[in-house]
Amino acid sequence: MNRFKGTLLGLAFLALPVVAQAQLINFDDLSACGGVQLSNGYQGFNWNNFWALNTTNVCYPYVSGYAPGTVSAPNVAYNGGGTLASVSRANPFTFNSVYMTAAWRNGLFVTVYAYDALNNLIDNGSFFLNITGPTNEVFNWAGVSSVRFSASGGTNPGLSGDGTQIAFDNMLMNNATVTPEPATLVLLATGLAGIGGVVRRRRQKNS
Repeated sequence: MNRFKGTLLGLAFLALPVVAQAQLINFDDLSACGGVQLSNGYQGFNWNNFWALNTTNVCYPYVSGYAPGTVSAPNVAYNGGGTLASVSRANPFTFNSVYMTAAWRNGLFVTVYAYDALNNLIDNGSFFLNITGPTNEVFNWAGVSSVRFSASGGTNPGLSGDGTQIAFDNMLMNNATVTPEPATLVLLATGLAGIGGVVRRRRQKNS
């Protein structure tokens, strides 16, 4: 009888929703000395106007917010030209958090927008960034198909470069809850029916 209970528990486990582990994207697996544009499909997502940059002094010897914004060496990502950038995927995901730093301007005003598969706005948030170091912005927006980043304003403290670029690092995503496949549900129902039949026959035999 214990064997049947174990089988029953195993089948029931197959029918439970499965939540995938969070996916950390730190851009450090890219060869980005001098900068490289992220291609669609990188880490399973589509990237629009996202670039990666190696911030070590050998590759980027300029004073900026890129090096202070590097949470995990050697790379950060940034929005090319300081203009709108977005990350998206066909399958919905949860946008958990990301570290962000202003590359050139203190008081850089950043707005983040989350959209669903029908391009409906799910949520948004705004905040200010500085060049001195990263802030971990936590969102935990679920059911997202695309996330867009916009930056404006701020004051350059006298750096040689300028612009509304944002340094991104350690972007945390999470897959949506995966429901059981229909075949799994059929297997569960068949297994339960079979186990029920065996239990009934044993009861009849012992009565």
